[in-house]
Amino acid sequence: MMMGNQIDTGLLHIPSSEPVVIFAIILLSILLSQTIFQKIKLPAIIGYILAGMALGPHGWGILQNDSSIQLFGTAGLLFIMFVAGLDLNLQEFKHTAYKSIVFGLLTFFIPLGLGFVSCRTLLHLEPLPSFLVSIMFSTHTLIAYPIVSRFGIAKNEAVAITIGGTIITDTLVLMLLAFIASGYGNLSNSITWLRIVVSGIIVAFLILWLYPKALRWLLRNIEGEKLIPLVFIFFMIFLAGILAKAASLEPIIGAFLAGLALNKTISGNRELMNNIELFGNTLFIPFFLIGVGMVIDPNLLTEGSLVIKVAVILTLAALIGKFIAAHLTRFIFKYSSVQGNLIFGLSSTHAAATLAVIFIGFNMGIIDVYILNGTIILILLTCLIGSIVADNASRKIHLSEEYTLPEVPAFPERILVPVANPQSLKSLIELAIVLKHPGSDEPIYPISIVEDNELVQQNILKSRKDIDNIIRNISLNEARIQPLVRVDVNIVSGIIRGIKETMASMIVMGWGGSLKSSERIFGSILQKIISETSQTIVVSKIKQSIFIFKNITILCPPNTEYESGFIYWVSKILILANKIQATLEFKTSKELLPIFLSIAKIWKINPNIKNTIYIDWESAFDASTRLKIDSLFIIVAAREDTISYLPVFDSLPQRLNQLSNKLSFILLFPEQAEMIKGTGVIPASEIHISPIMSQMENFKKLSKKLMKTIHKKSSHE
Repeated sequence: MMMGNQIDTGLLHIPSSEPVVIFAIILLSILLSQTIFQKIKLPAIIGYILAGMALGPHGWGILQNDSSIQLFGTAGLLFIMFVAGLDLNLQEFKHTAYKSIVFGLLTFFIPLGLGFVSCRTLLHLEPLPSFLVSIMFSTHTLIAYPIVSRFGIAKNEAVAITIGGTIITDTLVLMLLAFIASGYGNLSNSITWLRIVVSGIIVAFLILWLYPKALRWLLRNIEGEKLIPLVFIFFMIFLAGILAKAASLEPIIGAFLAGLALNKTISGNRELMNNIELFGNTLFIPFFLIGVGMVIDPNLLTEGSLVIKVAVILTLAALIGKFIAAHLTRFIFKYSSVQGNLIFGLSSTHAAATLAVIFIGFNMGIIDVYILNGTIILILLTCLIGSIVADNASRKIHLSEEYTLPEVPAFPERILVPVANPQSLKSLIELAIVLKHPGSDEPIYPISIVEDNELVQQNILKSRKDIDNIIRNISLNEARIQPLVRVDVNIVSGIIRGIKETMASMIVMGWGGSLKSSERIFGSILQKIISETSQTIVVSKIKQSIFIFKNITILCPPNTEYESGFIYWVSKILILANKIQATLEFKTSKELLPIFLSIAKIWKINPNIKNTIYIDWESAFDASTRLKIDSLFIIVAAREDTISYLPVFDSLPQRLNQLSNKLSFILLFPEQAEMIKGTGVIPASEIHISPIMSQMENFKKLSKKLMKTIHKKSSHE
């Protein structure tokens, strides 16, 4: 039955008012946003907002922005501001206090002034809305910090003062927001202002002084408990919001102060921090962002150019203000231009506090939906631009440092060989034996993962029997083999657990071939292992004896020599070539022959090496795929967000699947630094520049294909 714009079919009523249906739809939206946007390499924040736009009253009208959405949305907003206070590095601020204060004041007042003038002259807003939008320009979220951490330059002074400046500017922004929100409608009353100041100081003192003591007392007296501290912290967040509200302040001010108060206590407790992140990032924050999407009217984007105009003005004002502040700081403290760009890249991204400021202004009726829509576009654009600038500056700073060969760790070498197909185990163990360090007495560890189900016992016995039969037929040459069988919920989890248990330094795997449909959506076993580990991974597609190869061609990405696992994988290839008596050709973007020879000298190997310089990686790849049958092709790849990563690596599995079946190749992922985890509206694992560049690369390819198609049609005509 239909009534107006409503559809009623019993339980399914559109727009739905049934709590079970609402919660199920929201959870499905969160799941799809995470899955789809992770696959296309974009932050899930975009998916949440788009889901809200589609489901809300301005989209399909499936959900209403009612009290249930607003309840979880409010919790998400408080959690965002709590995490903003929790993430501020107060220790770094102490080391660079003076410079951080200078940068903090510059990056607060310059965007504020520029934004106010822009809003008054270009957008013709009233003074109060102009001021509220302007303080949004002053705040920033350190979205690009994981990129800086990945390149190992987090201790650079430019990074330290940016982090310290964030504390200054975010605190000033929230203080001003408190005054605007509390004094709105009664701005001329001096008694109101005095009451706000006094009550604010009292609330801040209570939270900053009592909260750390209360949490420390709880952790001391309930040792071993996991749930109670988590519930207590969430209670403290909402209690801080209540105290702020009682003092005529916005509740987010209290949540931010709670984050600052508990910063030192929680940041050192990794397990508690992980639980907080998991709960908030899985439920509260997505609900808030979906609620934001419900308010946005996508029809405004198509009905005229006003939203685009507003978005362009807001974005330019925000970026120009942050750019001036960053490079003025560079000039004052005599930093390099690259360090200035790094400060700009880190401080130009807007997310958590920006959303909070603008959403509160919208709910109070100070700003309209055009400004809200324009701000969402500003957030997306500044996150992309800031990440690109930070990535570029981080690379330059990293490469400008004096180059030294990475040190080889003194841990025993252990090679793990996951067994997916017993028929390929023989060639994989043979390869592992050849790659082993000479003189190493550590065994090779073939590992078979048995999924935990009703046939687990039979499958364990079968796996052990298969491995034992294959090992009997291998010429070990005094190498020891220690087979392992592990029971786990899935193959990836079992392999990763095996890596940890054996403390493996290298994983030798077989090439899996074409991807299944489910793997295209959720990722292949190889992709998951690469993302979850930092060890050297060797993926082999060799269908013949390793000893028949006379030539080995190694294609290296630019900057590969700066990776932490460089000396290790080069040593492996030198040992391999020495054992099978093959000649080596390294294809690199610059001359690295002296480095290869110095590593060979360490191992007392005198190899036949040639170093060919290429201009374009893709051309070098295409040329290397036309090798003879007695040649082995080794492609050195890289994990995402590392200094030698190339966007083309995203499509590497598909390229390799298209090669001739006669070509033998090894795909090698060097040991690389583990990903820095973080918190905030956009999880650190989603903030990386490589996927952005990858999407640009895909866009270029699509444009070229389109132009070729148009050219063919025009030539036929």
